[in-house]
Amino acid sequence: MNKNTFSHFIASIPAFGLASAALAGGDSCGTWDVIATPNSAGATQSVVRDIDAISPNDVWAVGNYLNSNSHSFAFSLHWNGSTWTEIPTPSPADCVPCTNVTLWAVDALGPNDVWACGDKYVQGPAGFQGSHVLVMHWDGSSWTVMNTPIFDGGGDILLGVTAIASNDVWFFGDALYQGPQSPELAIAMHWNGSTFEFVPVPSVNPQISGYGDGNGLHAGSALSPSDIWAVGAASDLDEMPAG
Repeated sequence: MNKNTFSHFIASIPAFGLASAALAGGDSCGTWDVIATPNSAGATQSVVRDIDAISPNDVWAVGNYLNSNSHSFAFSLHWNGSTWTEIPTPSPADCVPCTNVTLWAVDALGPNDVWACGDKYVQGPAGFQGSHVLVMHWDGSSWTVMNTPIFDGGGDILLGVTAIASNDVWFFGDALYQGPQSPELAIAMHWNGSTFEFVPVPSVNPQISGYGDGNGLHAGSALSPSDIWAVGAASDLDEMPAG
Protein backbone atom coordinates (compact mmCIF):
# COMPACT_ATOMS: atom_id res chain seq x y z
CA MET A 1 0.00 0.00 0.00
CA ASN A 2 1.32 3.45 -0.94
CA LYS A 3 1.96 5.34 2.27
CA ASN A 4 1.00 8.57 0.52
CA THR A 5 -2.54 7.33 0.04
CA PHE A 6 -2.95 5.47 3.32
CA SER A 7 -5.92 6.62 5.37
CA HIS A 8 -8.68 5.39 7.64
CA PHE A 9 -12.39 5.46 7.38
CA ILE A 10 -14.40 6.37 10.44
CA ALA A 11 -17.18 4.08 11.59
CA SER A 12 -19.45 4.27 14.59
CA ILE A 13 -18.28 0.87 15.85
CA PRO A 14 -14.99 -0.37 14.32
CA ALA A 15 -12.40 1.54 12.34
CA PHE A 16 -11.25 0.18 9.00
CA GLY A 17 -8.29 1.09 6.80
CA LEU A 18 -8.81 2.00 3.16
CA ALA A 19 -6.48 3.20 0.44
CA SER A 20 -7.44 6.60 -1.06
CA ALA A 21 -8.58 9.81 0.57
CA ALA A 22 -9.67 9.76 4.20
CA LEU A 23 -13.15 8.30 4.49
CA ALA A 24 -15.85 8.03 7.12
CA GLY A 25 -18.85 5.75 7.45
CA GLY A 26 -21.80 4.92 9.62
CA ASP A 27 -25.43 3.83 9.38
CA SER A 28 -28.10 3.05 11.97
CA CYS A 29 -29.80 0.38 9.81
CA GLY A 30 -27.04 -2.20 9.68
CA THR A 31 -25.18 -1.15 6.53
CA TRP A 32 -22.21 1.16 6.21
CA ASP A 33 -22.17 4.39 4.23
CA VAL A 34 -18.78 5.72 3.18
CA ILE A 35 -18.56 9.47 3.74
CA ALA A 36 -15.61 11.48 2.46
CA THR A 37 -13.66 13.51 5.00
CA PRO A 38 -11.34 16.45 4.39
CA ASN A 39 -7.58 16.08 4.41
CA SER A 40 -5.25 18.76 5.75
CA ALA A 41 -3.46 20.87 3.18
CA GLY A 42 -0.03 19.40 2.53
CA ALA A 43 -0.86 16.08 4.18
CA THR A 44 0.69 12.98 2.63
CA GLN A 45 -0.93 10.65 5.15
CA SER A 46 -3.92 11.17 7.45
CA VAL A 47 -4.86 8.72 10.20
CA VAL A 48 -7.95 8.86 12.38
CA ARG A 49 -7.22 7.05 15.64
CA ASP A 50 -10.31 7.48 17.82
CA ILE A 51 -13.90 8.71 17.70
CA ASP A 52 -16.62 9.70 20.17
CA ALA A 53 -20.25 10.60 19.51
CA ILE A 54 -22.25 13.05 21.62
CA SER A 55 -25.32 12.86 19.38
CA PRO A 56 -26.13 11.97 15.74
CA ASN A 57 -25.11 15.49 14.71
CA ASP A 58 -22.19 15.99 17.08
CA VAL A 59 -19.31 13.54 16.60
CA TRP A 60 -15.58 14.04 17.14
CA ALA A 61 -12.66 12.16 15.62
CA VAL A 62 -8.95 12.72 16.27
CA GLY A 63 -5.62 11.51 14.94
CA ASN A 64 -2.64 12.91 13.09
CA TYR A 65 -1.30 13.63 9.63
CA LEU A 66 2.18 13.68 8.10
CA ASN A 67 3.60 16.27 5.73
CA SER A 68 6.25 15.78 3.06
CA ASN A 69 8.99 16.11 5.70
CA SER A 70 7.42 13.28 7.74
CA HIS A 71 6.55 15.70 10.54
CA SER A 72 3.40 14.72 12.42
CA PHE A 73 0.62 17.16 13.30
CA ALA A 74 -2.52 16.81 15.42
CA PHE A 75 -5.72 16.32 13.44
CA SER A 76 -9.37 16.62 14.51
CA LEU A 77 -12.64 16.31 12.63
CA HIS A 78 -16.21 17.22 13.59
CA TRP A 79 -19.45 15.76 12.19
CA ASN A 80 -22.48 18.09 12.27
CA GLY A 81 -25.01 15.59 10.97
CA SER A 82 -24.31 16.13 7.29
CA THR A 83 -20.60 16.80 6.73
CA TRP A 84 -17.19 16.28 8.29
CA THR A 85 -15.17 19.44 8.91
CA GLU A 86 -11.52 19.69 9.87
CA ILE A 87 -11.15 21.75 13.05
CA PRO A 88 -7.99 23.82 13.59
CA THR A 89 -5.91 21.82 16.05
CA PRO A 90 -2.71 23.03 17.73
CA SER A 91 0.49 21.02 17.34
CA PRO A 92 2.89 22.27 20.02
CA ALA A 93 6.59 21.76 19.33
CA ASP A 94 9.73 22.80 21.20
CA CYS A 95 11.77 22.97 18.00
CA VAL A 96 11.29 22.52 14.25
CA PRO A 97 12.52 18.90 14.17
CA CYS A 98 10.38 18.23 17.26
CA THR A 99 7.13 18.65 15.33
CA ASN A 100 5.81 15.19 16.06
CA VAL A 101 2.32 15.42 17.55
CA THR A 102 -0.37 12.73 17.64
CA LEU A 103 -3.82 12.57 19.22
CA TRP A 104 -4.61 8.99 20.19
CA ALA A 105 -7.95 9.26 21.99
CA VAL A 106 -10.97 11.49 22.51
CA ASP A 107 -13.90 11.56 24.95
CA ALA A 108 -16.73 14.10 24.94
CA LEU A 109 -18.97 15.10 27.83
CA GLY A 110 -20.90 17.61 25.76
CA PRO A 111 -20.64 20.08 22.86
CA ASN A 112 -18.53 22.43 24.98
CA ASP A 113 -16.52 19.85 26.90
CA VAL A 114 -14.38 17.52 24.79
CA TRP A 115 -11.07 15.98 25.87
CA ALA A 116 -8.33 14.62 23.61
CA CYS A 117 -4.96 13.17 24.52
CA GLY A 118 -1.79 11.91 22.91
CA ASP A 119 1.84 12.89 22.82
CA LYS A 120 4.21 15.54 21.53
CA TYR A 121 7.97 15.53 21.09
CA VAL A 122 10.18 17.64 23.32
CA GLN A 123 13.91 18.27 23.14
CA GLY A 124 16.20 17.88 26.13
CA PRO A 125 19.34 19.92 26.91
CA ALA A 126 21.54 17.38 25.10
CA GLY A 127 19.37 17.52 21.98
CA PHE A 128 17.60 14.21 22.61
CA GLN A 129 14.01 14.18 21.39
CA GLY A 130 11.37 12.18 23.20
CA SER A 131 7.63 12.08 23.70
CA HIS A 132 5.70 13.85 26.45
CA VAL A 133 2.03 13.58 27.41
CA LEU A 134 -0.34 15.92 25.60
CA VAL A 135 -3.88 16.90 26.59
CA MET A 136 -6.24 19.22 24.73
CA HIS A 137 -9.67 20.55 25.71
CA TRP A 138 -12.44 21.81 23.43
CA ASP A 139 -14.61 24.53 25.01
CA GLY A 140 -17.11 24.88 22.19
CA SER A 141 -15.06 27.27 20.10
CA SER A 142 -11.42 26.14 20.07
CA TRP A 143 -8.90 23.56 21.28
CA THR A 144 -6.64 24.54 24.18
CA VAL A 145 -3.41 22.74 25.02
CA MET A 146 -3.49 22.00 28.74
CA ASN A 147 -0.49 22.42 31.03
CA THR A 148 0.41 18.84 31.96
CA PRO A 149 3.06 17.67 34.43
CA ILE A 150 6.32 16.03 33.42
CA PHE A 151 6.48 12.34 34.27
CA ASP A 152 9.52 11.33 36.31
CA GLY A 153 11.20 9.30 33.63
CA GLY A 154 10.40 10.24 30.07
CA GLY A 155 9.02 8.91 26.84
CA ASP A 156 5.51 9.32 28.21
CA ILE A 157 2.44 9.02 26.00
CA LEU A 158 -1.32 9.01 26.61
CA LEU A 159 -3.34 6.45 24.65
CA GLY A 160 -6.75 6.55 26.33
CA VAL A 161 -9.12 8.96 28.06
CA THR A 162 -12.42 8.62 29.90
CA ALA A 163 -14.34 11.61 31.23
CA ILE A 164 -16.77 11.27 34.14
CA ALA A 165 -17.36 14.98 34.68
CA SER A 166 -15.67 18.27 33.85
CA ASN A 167 -13.65 17.92 37.04
CA ASP A 168 -13.08 14.17 36.86
CA VAL A 169 -11.17 12.97 33.80
CA TRP A 170 -8.78 10.01 33.59
CA PHE A 171 -5.95 9.45 31.10
CA PHE A 172 -3.96 6.25 30.50
CA GLY A 173 -0.72 5.39 28.72
CA ASP A 174 2.88 4.39 29.29
CA ALA A 175 6.33 5.87 29.86
CA LEU A 176 9.97 4.83 29.91
CA TYR A 177 11.64 4.38 33.26
CA GLN A 178 14.96 6.21 33.32
CA GLY A 179 17.19 3.42 34.55
CA PRO A 180 19.00 0.29 33.37
CA GLN A 181 17.60 -0.75 29.97
CA SER A 182 14.61 1.62 30.34
CA PRO A 183 11.58 -0.66 30.76
CA GLU A 184 8.10 0.73 30.08
CA LEU A 185 5.79 1.73 32.93
CA ALA A 186 2.00 1.98 32.87
CA ILE A 187 0.81 5.46 33.77
CA ALA A 188 -2.51 6.99 34.80
CA MET A 189 -3.18 10.71 35.10
CA HIS A 190 -6.20 12.44 36.66
CA TRP A 191 -7.74 15.88 36.11
CA ASN A 192 -9.66 17.27 39.09
CA GLY A 193 -10.92 20.43 37.44
CA SER A 194 -7.85 22.54 38.14
CA THR A 195 -4.73 20.36 38.07
CA PHE A 196 -3.37 17.12 36.62
CA GLU A 197 -1.79 14.48 38.80
CA PHE A 198 -0.07 11.20 37.96
CA VAL A 199 -1.63 8.39 39.99
CA PRO A 200 0.52 5.34 40.85
CA VAL A 201 -0.29 2.22 38.82
CA PRO A 202 0.75 -1.25 40.04
CA SER A 203 3.17 -3.23 37.88
CA VAL A 204 1.75 -6.46 36.49
CA ASN A 205 5.17 -8.08 36.73
CA PRO A 206 7.69 -6.24 38.94
CA GLN A 207 10.48 -8.47 37.58
CA ILE A 208 10.19 -6.91 34.13
CA SER A 209 13.27 -4.75 33.76
CA GLY A 210 14.78 -5.04 30.28
CA TYR A 211 14.66 -2.76 27.25
CA GLY A 212 11.42 -3.41 25.37
CA ASP A 213 9.89 -4.97 28.47
CA GLY A 214 7.26 -3.35 30.62
CA ASN A 215 3.65 -2.48 31.21
CA GLY A 216 1.32 -0.06 29.46
CA LEU A 217 -2.31 1.05 29.65
CA HIS A 218 -4.05 1.60 26.33
CA ALA A 219 -7.65 2.50 27.20
CA GLY A 220 -10.03 3.07 30.08
CA SER A 221 -13.70 3.42 30.92
CA ALA A 222 -15.36 4.84 34.02
CA LEU A 223 -18.77 3.95 35.41
CA SER A 224 -18.39 6.32 38.35
CA PRO A 225 -15.65 8.11 40.30
CA SER A 226 -15.09 4.91 42.27
CA ASP A 227 -15.52 2.36 39.47
CA ILE A 228 -12.88 2.80 36.77
CA TRP A 229 -11.48 0.16 34.42
CA ALA A 230 -8.27 0.24 32.40
CA VAL A 231 -6.71 -2.24 29.98
CA GLY A 232 -3.29 -2.61 28.44
CA ALA A 233 -0.43 -5.05 28.08
CA ALA A 234 2.64 -6.42 29.80
CA SER A 235 5.64 -7.78 27.93
CA ASP A 236 8.79 -9.60 28.95
CA LEU A 237 11.14 -10.23 26.05
CA ASP A 238 13.31 -12.44 28.26
CA GLU A 239 10.42 -14.91 28.40
CA MET A 240 9.89 -15.05 24.63
CA PRO A 241 10.87 -18.34 23.00
CA ALA A 242 14.03 -18.26 20.92
CA GLY A 243 13.85 -18.74 17.17
